[in-house]
Amino acid sequence: MSKLFSIFKNKSVSLVAFITIISLLSWGIGFPLGVNMAQAVALNNVRDTISDSDVSATAVTHTIQFDIAGALSAGQEITIDFQSGIDISTASGSCGAGAGSSYASKSGQRLECVATGAGISAGSKTVTVTGAVNPGTPGSYTLDIDANNGTETGTAIIAIIDDVVVTAAVNASFTFSIAGVAAGQNINGDATVTSSGATATLLPFGVLASGTPKVLAQQLSVSTNAVNGFAVTVFQNGDLLKEKKDIIIVVGGILLTLLVFGLTLYFRSGAF
Repeated sequence: MSKLFSIFKNKSVSLVAFITIISLLSWGIGFPLGVNMAQAVALNNVRDTISDSDVSATAVTHTIQFDIAGALSAGQEITIDFQSGIDISTASGSCGAGAGSSYASKSGQRLECVATGAGISAGSKTVTVTGAVNPGTPGSYTLDIDANNGTETGTAIIAIIDDVVVTAAVNASFTFSIAGVAAGQNINGDATVTSSGATATLLPFGVLASGTPKVLAQQLSVSTNAVNGFAVTVFQNGDLLKEKKDIIIVVGGILLTLLVFGLTLYFRSGAF
């Protein structure tokens, strides 16, 4: 090999090494090479509340909420892309103060909130979409939100599920009780006063004097959850008898008064 060729070869190696070192230093110290690297800021408090999560539900309202850190000037926009399956083709949108709304032609799945002359201020925003139709298949579906061409982005996720059938039964209840009424008590506000006390199973008239009536009473109570209420029928299965089986005539018979949640029954004895 000639000496001249050897010199050129060494210079070539040195040149390549020099270019490589310069390149590494440029990336290491951030020397501008004409590459613009921008990162989007995540939207905060992103959520979508739907009025009906049933499969194929119609007239569904989406209430989409999020916070934006930077204000948008006139002409800038917020876009919301609904995942395929959520039908918003016949829905209407409301973007709130400082923005109009229109649907773009991107497969009918995008809502655009374009800032007007007043712009869109930073802070909490609510976008409402009414009249949407839910997907026909259960699952999770996304809404991608973009503020000012990727400056701030976020994703809301909703769940579409089949209706949950809830069943329950309440057993019927009916409670009936009898209680004796003490002596000297008015009967349902009537001037008639009981002559002596009674029990739930006994009406002790005792010795009856001719022409002198006696009044005894029992309180009948009913408790029920029946929708149509209740009816109670009281009947006498025999006459009062003397020792020798002679019939004691009951003057006035049996008087029955129905109250709101109970009834009072009283017996009046008379001449015999």
